[in-house]
Amino acid sequence: MKLLFTSRINFDLIGFHAKRLKAFMTVFTILLLTTFPLPIFINWLNSSATSTLNPFPQFLVSLLATVTVFISAISPFLFFNYLFSSKSVNIYHSLPVRRRDLYITYLFASLMMVVIPFTITYGLGYILSYILNIIPMSVEHLFIYARLVII
Repeated sequence: MKLLFTSRINFDLIGFHAKRLKAFMTVFTILLLTTFPLPIFINWLNSSATSTLNPFPQFLVSLLATVTVFISAISPFLFFNYLFSSKSVNIYHSLPVRRRDLYITYLFASLMMVVIPFTITYGLGYILSYILNIIPMSVEHLFIYARLVII
């Protein structure tokens, strides 16, 4: 247990992989944007054409959570794909980083690769909903966000 707390996250390695995998993070963000803020905007456009305001579609938050869980299952494979090439394994394991620290760093990086686009999407979705007067802003939405991040 003592060794668990002495492990360090290598932020230089996270920065290197953030630059290398920024295209995937952009794709994840666009995918999540199509599940939450975009349908709200389309719903608002349709309701403004018919002059009746549609209620907030609650299933969009569930759809956002489902897509996020799917992306969470995929993202570690992007960081641990070096294990399938002996040349890459030799390079990464020759770095002056312990394997435990390397594992914790990649685990943290894959978590951040999902949490950052999710936070952007969730924030934009609720801000857009508030601006369009679909839902009132309340603390309950922060609790929903916290529950979804914990998932």
